[in-house]
Amino acid sequence: FSLNTPYLRLDPGQLGIAGIDRAHVAAWCKVFGWEKVLNRAGTTFRGLPASDQKDLDETKAVKLMVAHPTLIKRPIVMQNTKPVAVGFKPDAYAEIFAR
Repeated sequence: FSLNTPYLRLDPGQLGIAGIDRAHVAAWCKVFGWEKVLNRAGTTFRGLPASDQKDLDETKAVKLMVAHPTLIKRPIVMQNTKPVAVGFKPDAYAEIFAR
């Protein structure tokens, strides 16, 4: 990783102290779809009350991810200010970083 690279790997799991704002989460959901950004497989989601897990839509998912940043699938890869990938997929990373 070089400081001169236009890419930034953003790991929302590291945002627990600082938090993440709604605008960023909403933007990622617009690009990738909230279903892809929301991590339903982790312990944070499984630990939510059933009422929070049911009847999910984009508005509710964004609210939950802002309240619980570890619900955001990670990493989020940004190129300059544009989100280009969510989650770790070696093939997708190879393509992104080959550009």
